[in-house]
This record gives sequence, C-alpha cells and structure tokens, in this order.
Amino acid sequence: MLDWAAAEGWNPGVDDADPFFAADPQGFFVARVGGTPAASMALVRYSEAFAFIGFYITAPDWRGHGLGRRLWDHALASHGARTIGLDALPDMVPRYAAAGFTPAHRTVTMAGFPYVEPPRDPRLTIAGRGLFPSLSDYDGMCFPAPRAPFLSRWLEPGGSRRAFALVDAGRVSGFGAIRQCRDGFKIGPLFADTPVDAEVLLRALVSQVRGQEVFLKVPEHNGEAMRLAEECDLSPMLEATRMFRGPAPEGPSHRVFGLTTLDLG
Repeated sequence: MLDWAAAEGWNPGVDDADPFFAADPQGFFVARVGGTPAASMALVRYSEAFAFIGFYITAPDWRGHGLGRRLWDHALASHGARTIGLDALPDMVPRYAAAGFTPAHRTVTMAGFPYVEPPRDPRLTIAGRGLFPSLSDYDGMCFPAPRAPFLSRWLEPGGSRRAFALVDAGRVSGFGAIRQCRDGFKIGPLFADTPVDAEVLLRALVSQVRGQEVFLKVPEHNGEAMRLAEECDLSPMLEATRMFRGPAPEGPSHRVFGLTTLDLG
C-alpha cells in the first residue's frame, strides 16, 4: 500500500507501516487478480464509534473495471454503525458525497524550507515512553477516538522520527512529532493548548531537520494554525477535504494545529 501511495504522490513516511498496521490489524484490504494485488483500501476501526478510510487505490491497469468499488463495498460491510472519516482530494469530493459523506472542513498542506531558531523553553521535553499515558490522554482531546496502539508506535523515537512534548508541573500542554518521508519531513500531529505552545513545538520539530523540506497539514478553520505556518515560511501546496459519514465528531479544534496524517486521520 505504501509503495502505491508513493506512486500516487502521497509521500508516505519511511517507517509508517508499523504504526498504521498497529491501529487495526484487521483494517487493511487488498483485491487480487490472479494472485496479484490490484486494489487496496484501509478502513481502520479506532473504536466502536469511529473508523477512518485511507489508501483507497486501484492499480492503474485495473482502473475502470469496478474492482475498486467492489473492494469498497466489501470493506464498508465491516464498519458496523461507526461514523467513518476520510480525507478527499478535490476531484474525489463529489464521488464521496454521493456515497453519503459530508464535508466538514478543508485541510491545507503547507510546505517549505523553514529556518527557525530552536526554542529555549524549560517545559520542552522528548516525548518518551514514560510520558505516553499523559500524551495518549491529551491525544484523546484532539482526535475522535482512542488510538493508543497506533500512537505509541507513531511517537516511538527512532532514526526517522522525533517527538516533543510540553510538560509543566506534570501536566502536558501539547505535543508534536516529525517523521522522515520519501521526500522531506512531515510534521503531525501538532496539538497544543495555545498558539504560543504550538509555536514552541513547531520550532523544536523543524530545528531537527534544518535545510530540509517540511510539510504540515493544517485545518483551514484554525486561523491561528494557518498564521503560525505562514510565519514559519510555509506556503500552501495542496488541499483536501475532511469528510464524515455519520455524525461528525466534536472536539476542541482550537488545539489542532496540524493533523497527524491524511492517510488514516
């Protein structure tokens, strides 16, 4: 799936497979023709109330044969009564709307080669395993469902990933991660109580990869997030629309300065 996503220009992370699979090992579907993969789709069930679609791709040689639609119908038969989310590129919005999905907000991919000074903030700390319970709790205020199996691997420090948190007197006021992708580095999530906290985290993350291209998925309706990205010399690159089928989740969108990933939410 990741190689297909790369071929589509979606630029996945070099180590995305493990955290994605951990999110829901039963949530990945492949259609084969003569034993050869011809279409893929993920429908990750984060909870009994919420699921997310990604990696909906049909191999170029098999497009127009209805194979992707049959895989779609098969995968959705497993979702139960959950609300389902997805991120749609502009040309796909009408197709997903016809399938019962309603637009919620637009996400702007901001990109650039920012140069920032690393922050000097005593609250800043590496998002290590000892902090994970608190980070998972904070994530629960920003994402529609618990996703500890995914998040623990997403934040796990390694050669291609870095993650930082802001902690004051034992309380987390934000966290963020950056990961190496096929091209450049993507930041996500970027969650924080305030724009000031988000800026500290963003500067800490960007300073880890000086001189490299950086991407941040910003929810357009968070004006402070858009302003912060622009002040860090990031410019709009492309847009996607977050859509839901079923009741749209409610949450403190003011804390979301950067989405985790368009692939699985």
